[in-house]
Amino acid sequence: MDDTLAKELDALGSALRHPEILYGVAAIESSLGIADSALGHLNQAFKEEWVDYRSRDLDPRFDALRSDRRYQEIFGLMVTRLISLRAAKSPAKMTQQ
Repeated sequence: MDDTLAKELDALGSALRHPEILYGVAAIESSLGIADSALGHLNQAFKEEWVDYRSRDLDPRFDALRSDRRYQEIFGLMVTRLISLRAAKSPAKMTQQ
């Protein structure tokens, strides 16, 4: 697992703002018990437009963090962002313009 983390961190070095790589690093770090760094990378992934909120329930690599308030806040913000994006693109809004 440490080799996988090293590869992901290397990839991140080439694409510092890539949301999927940030998410992958966070997931591996979570699996390794590196909670603070995992949460930092997950939050950065969110800031870089990563919005796959379904991973909150589906990705077992984050099991150790699910009860962490910071983890829950990140996903709460993500859901809020998606709701506002969907509302902005709703057909009712488009016809009113």
